[in-house]
Amino acid sequence: TITDLSFSNAVVDGANEESIGKNGGSSFAVVAGHNSGTLTLENVTVSDSTVSGYTKIAGLVGQQAGTFTVKNSEVTGCTFNILPCDDDPEGGMASPIMGITTTSTVTLCGITVRGNTYDDQSTWSGGKTTLEDGRIVGTSGG
Repeated sequence: TITDLSFSNAVVDGANEESIGKNGGSSFAVVAGHNSGTLTLENVTVSDSTVSGYTKIAGLVGQQAGTFTVKNSEVTGCTFNILPCDDDPEGGMASPIMGITTTSTVTLCGITVRGNTYDDQSTWSGGKTTLEDGRIVGTSGG
């Protein structure tokens, strides 16, 4: 459990992690890169921070695979830089809260997400499509 903690102007830079990043293995975030256990965040603030990586990047948790509870927390004014990842099918996952979640239990209460920006530099040989719900998906060429 993490309570009453603030991160401001943090920089998490996965740009030099090319060997793991381009193989779908990167997960970067300000608070936790990966959670496969039980994690509770209460009154945690991430503001004006930058996270860069190939995939699974976020303000709170890059890759979520356990039990995750967030209460009265916020991610504001952050920049998420999605780096070029060739045709990696896991490339380009980014979100203020979680980069990706798999077989997990997630509870969110009183979350503020505001003023965050995304710089999607990922490339896909087959192009990208923006879906109705705002998600961007890539299509591998071949």
